[in-house]
Amino acid sequence: MSTKAKRVGIRKFKREVDLSKNIDSNLTMNEMFERFMMIKKSEILAKRTIDEYLANYRYFLEYTGGDVTSEQITTELFCGYIAYMRDERDLAPSTINIRVRTMRSFIRYCYEDKGWIQEPIHKRFKTVKVPIDNVEAFTPEEVKKIIGVIDESSYTGWHSKVIIFTLLDTLVRVGELIEIKRQNVNLKNRTIHLEANETKTRVARTVPISIKTAKLIDEYITETTEFNSEYLFVSYEGEKLTESTTRGNIVFVNNELVLTLN
Repeated sequence: MSTKAKRVGIRKFKREVDLSKNIDSNLTMNEMFERFMMIKKSEILAKRTIDEYLANYRYFLEYTGGDVTSEQITTELFCGYIAYMRDERDLAPSTINIRVRTMRSFIRYCYEDKGWIQEPIHKRFKTVKVPIDNVEAFTPEEVKKIIGVIDESSYTGWHSKVIIFTLLDTLVRVGELIEIKRQNVNLKNRTIHLEANETKTRVARTVPISIKTAKLIDEYITETTEFNSEYLFVSYEGEKLTESTTRGNIVFVNNELVLTLN
């Protein structure tokens, strides 16, 4: 007998289903997600991408209050989750969309690849609209003012200065910045190499830096050599930086500038 069969009933979406895939249709969502992550880890994704999948799934479980059965995985469940993030948690649209995309990727796999769920739910809950703001670049004068308020007498201040110069020169993302390895900094040629597995686009690239930035990085490396870290930028305790800490330091510098101007 053929293992192929068509689902019956009136549906907007129809497809042939391989019943051999549907053996595990009684898995709970947690069990589905564990198997989904095994596949994702085998794809050699960047560690931060894996961590993002795990974190966003934890956020979803906070909403549901725990594991759910395959029968409870419905369009209404995810629409309710979006409403919860928007109305009760008051999250920014960009934050909501990051979490929604993660869950859509997961649910798409459950439906299309494994047949664990019976409906294409991933096609029925959407990302939310994000307001588009006009983003203006800093003028040279504004950059000088930002650098001018940094207290270089402290490690955090000097460290922030080197980071800001590096960001301005290379235009790398913060997530890429904290992954830069010391071995990939070429001070003689004044370039920084970004490895493919640590970039958002998964494409390696080499970016130039100015003479000023090269001198700052050279001094920074000398000052922090004792930590024996493979990463270019480290905390005052020699630990690898996190994105939140790096962004926090930049925000602090910006707040200092605002106070100065006022």
